[in-house]
Amino acid sequence: MNLSKVLQIILALSASSVVKADRLNEIKVCLVSCLGFVRLFVKHELKCYFIISLSHHKLSFVQIMEGHTVQNDFYSPQPHTYIDPEALPDKFSWGNIEGVSYLTKNLNQHIPQYCGSCWAHGSLSALGDRIKYQKDKAFPQNSAVDVNLSIQFILNCGGDVAGSCYGGSASGTYEFIKQVGYVPFDTCQQYLACSSDSKEGFCAHVDTTCNKMNTCRTCNTFSQYGGECVEVSFIGSV
Repeated sequence: MNLSKVLQIILALSASSVVKADRLNEIKVCLVSCLGFVRLFVKHELKCYFIISLSHHKLSFVQIMEGHTVQNDFYSPQPHTYIDPEALPDKFSWGNIEGVSYLTKNLNQHIPQYCGSCWAHGSLSALGDRIKYQKDKAFPQNSAVDVNLSIQFILNCGGDVAGSCYGGSASGTYEFIKQVGYVPFDTCQQYLACSSDSKEGFCAHVDTTCNKMNTCRTCNTFSQYGGECVEVSFIGSV
């Protein structure tokens, strides 16, 4: 199944909130056959639609936040303007380019509790993959070291522009990153699956306000030995 067929299916379903059961197998074929499908957005009637939950037979909207004012911020020509679809290969995987994988690690947005942050996972995974590709080309000797970016930082600090556990957008994520100028590594701000508006699981008892501690932190030892968690001012970031 080619990309054109995928787009036809999504557009046909985008006006409805429910996917008919007899279409699920066809959509699953699309998911299997189209690399990076989770990063494919279809803009229609000023809204972006995105399939995030086949298991619940639903299509969900990507939320455009009030602070997200620049949705098409690019200067390079878009691939569809210069690539002939007929020239595309039948099969392609960034996970196997002459035996080399340019993909970063797989992620699960739904643990330790449910959080509708597919938009953040997709956008930061795409950015991480791009960084990995460029880094590995420039410094092949360091190809084993991946750059994995903090999704929780986006949820903590990017709510007005990027989104929350109740929805957001990839373009809003990139606009927020441009505004602040960096994204911390996930090693200094682990994913909690919480945002300030979520009461799911333990989220009501977690501080997700945007501050230095919720940008990058570390803990030095057990509290019974006088240990504490502190902010890290010099953070690993891109």
